[in-house]
Amino acid sequence: MVPLEEQIACVKRELSFRARIYPRWVADKKLLQATADHEMARMQAVLATLERLCDEENCAPFLRD
Repeated sequence: MVPLEEQIACVKRELSFRARIYPRWVADKKLLQATADHEMARMQAVLATLERLCDEENCAPFLRD
């Protein structure tokens, strides 16, 4: 099982990556803006869920922004 702290760190890295790459993909017409927005919202929801679970389980606070 992957610890919640590691899952949170992974999702944060993925969000950062997507925030950098999606604008280029939209500009290159490889991705629709609406799709990019929806995918980012989904990943932000995943992060919020993991952080809520982490709060409930008293995970390491240093991973929180």
